[in-house]
Amino acid sequence: MRALEDCVACLEKGFGGLATGSGMAAISTVFLSFLEQGAHVVATDSIYGASRVLLERELLRFGVGSTFVNSSRLDDIRRAICPSTRLLYIETPTNPTMQITDIEEAAAIAHDAGLLLVVDN
Repeated sequence: MRALEDCVACLEKGFGGLATGSGMAAISTVFLSFLEQGAHVVATDSIYGASRVLLERELLRFGVGSTFVNSSRLDDIRRAICPSTRLLYIETPTNPTMQITDIEEAAAIAHDAGLLLVVDN
């Protein structure tokens, strides 16, 4: 497993990697590692159903709030950011609607607001 993680990190010019058994395991690991009680997430409104359930139901039980926006409209992202926002979570293209978010622009918004950007596809 470590060889796979190191290989992907090298190919992507990253400093490290973590391989998981599924996409939901990956996103759950990210959320549980970087969010704490009182945190807020801005997320693409048409994300994968299980990811939405994780945000709307499971993380809410731990005091993590979320706002869902059409992330292809960058002003919607900006308006949804509040002082407790810690993470911008986008899926692009979304499944099944194929909504596209400009990753570079979303990254600039996240950077300007001091947020972690998570991109799922």
